[in-house]
Amino acid sequence: MAARRQRKDTPRRSRPLPPAQPLQVRCLPQLNCTLRGCGRETALGESEPKILFREASFLAPHLDRARENFRYYIVNSRKDWTAEEFAQSGTDTFFHYVANDMENICQGRNPKEMKALDFGCGAGRVTRALAGIFGEVHGVDVSGEMVRLAKAELAGLSNVFFYESNGSDLNVLGDTLFDFAFSFSVFHHVPGKALIENCIAEVGKHLRPASLFKFEVQGDLRLKPPPGDTWLGPPLSEADIIEMARRCGFESRYRIGAGKESYWQWLFKI
Repeated sequence: MAARRQRKDTPRRSRPLPPAQPLQVRCLPQLNCTLRGCGRETALGESEPKILFREASFLAPHLDRARENFRYYIVNSRKDWTAEEFAQSGTDTFFHYVANDMENICQGRNPKEMKALDFGCGAGRVTRALAGIFGEVHGVDVSGEMVRLAKAELAGLSNVFFYESNGSDLNVLGDTLFDFAFSFSVFHHVPGKALIENCIAEVGKHLRPASLFKFEVQGDLRLKPPPGDTWLGPPLSEADIIEMARRCGFESRYRIGAGKESYWQWLFKI
């Protein structure tokens, strides 16, 4: 990765620096969405971020896709994923974005004593790998069909728990607090900045102070997605992220990939 110009908000050297992020595979845009983090905005508009409206007629295509070939619609670089290859792709994601960042994630703690949240877990592709290192892993998704698949696939893991959320909040998690939250290829498909902010705020309600929420957003500001588009969610600028983090009770400590499709965020709960 090319060196970036020094900025006033560059992390102090006493803090662990974020690892370089490798290029990732993306789904094809004609699919409209990848089933994770999907929803539909109401007429309330961007100024009222608390509601994410879901309709049965809107979710039906996602359920059909999950039943048809869920592996392809999650990582559709190919249609013929075997179970083993699909699981390995989740392990690869884990090593690229989590295992090489344990200093920021654990902050001196034993990962076996930590609870992790997989926000937009889909069929549990990354959840399995997370469960191999963290004491507990809780996956949440708005797609009931994806949650069903994840439960079936990871039924043998006693430290994994899955929930179907309602798209508006994370009350399904009860009063559980987490030590780390991770979200991969989810916010690209949330149709609206206010809805993305609401998701961040809801995750924040379930994070312990100083804990990390690591995720990526669309950073290509040239994109102009139509309203309600669940494939091309809104791009976010550095200013967008910093303000969202502040309003949601986070410190936006590191950011890598501004202006690019994969714009990674390190938000630490205040």
